[in-house]
Order: sequence, then C-alpha cells, then structure tokens
Amino acid sequence: MCNGGIYWDIKKTYKNAVTNELAIECSFLLFKLLNEEYYLNWTIKLSDWLLNSKIVDNVSGVIHDGLNFDLKTKKCDKLNSALYTYN
Repeated sequence: MCNGGIYWDIKKTYKNAVTNELAIECSFLLFKLLNEEYYLNWTIKLSDWLLNSKIVDNVSGVIHDGLNFDLKTKKCDKLNSALYTYN
C-alpha cells in the first residue's frame, strides 16, 4: 500500500492525497514543457499509486485525505477518511 507515492511528513508516517496530486501535476507539466519521458514516467507511477491506494474510493470517486504508516507494524493501511474540498 505504501510502496510508491510521496510522504507528507519528514518522519515518513503519512502519505496524503494533495501532496501526491500536486506531484502528479508538476511531473506532467514538466513532461509537457521539456518533453522528457522521465517526467511522464513519474506522472504514471504516482497516478497508479494514488488510484490503487485506499485514498481513492473506486466506487464513489471520493478522495480521502491520506494513509498513516505505523512505524511499529510497518503497515500503511490506516486510512484517514477526512474529506477536504481541495481533493
């Protein structure tokens, strides 16, 4: 679940939607500007991760805030289901 995406915090305990959404947008814009496949590959990797994480509800399309990573159990499956308009 946590393989991929970008952490929101320096402790690497949280991956949220908006950080990854902005990274997707930036990598795509860099691809359009520079026409370098490197940035397109990042766009695809980040998009795939976001769409396959628990953050996006595949039925409703609702985007939750993010995922918590438990440093003790090494699991990244605790969904923060808070909803914000910017997602």
